[in-house]
Amino acid sequence: MKSVFVENGGGTQRIYDSMLVEPADLSIFSNGLAMKIIAELGKKPLCAMDLAKKLGQHEQKVYYHLRKMKDAGIVRLERSESRYGMTAKIYALVSPVIVTKLYDGGYQTTPSTEVQNCYRRAYPSWVLRSHCKGRGSHNRSGAFHWKIPEWE
Repeated sequence: MKSVFVENGGGTQRIYDSMLVEPADLSIFSNGLAMKIIAELGKKPLCAMDLAKKLGQHEQKVYYHLRKMKDAGIVRLERSESRYGMTAKIYALVSPVIVTKLYDGGYQTTPSTEVQNCYRRAYPSWVLRSHCKGRGSHNRSGAFHWKIPEWE
């Protein structure tokens, strides 16, 4: 599910498009190779063969991690292209930020004025009117997570 993450710190706010993932899928990040793959995909979309060459790893290991990340919704197939008579699948990160919900509840139905103003600065008014249902929550660090329904 797509969402927005607002980071407050040092007198500034940063707003990121983010991806909500299940807590069980966080185990993907415990593997060093998976983290290297994410770092490379953060630079630009690549296929498994290109990733394997850059990282000095066997292509099947890279495919294994790409499949797990795709199943978790962290990467997506951006396009396919023909190379050397074969089809190369080019993968990209879905979002620079992922978030997870540890339990149901904990959200407020009406965000604070500060959060609403921050959101209005980040997104045009038509987005607010047509896509946002106004559910979100604050966490202890002062960050706010606002859930946005899937785009139609």
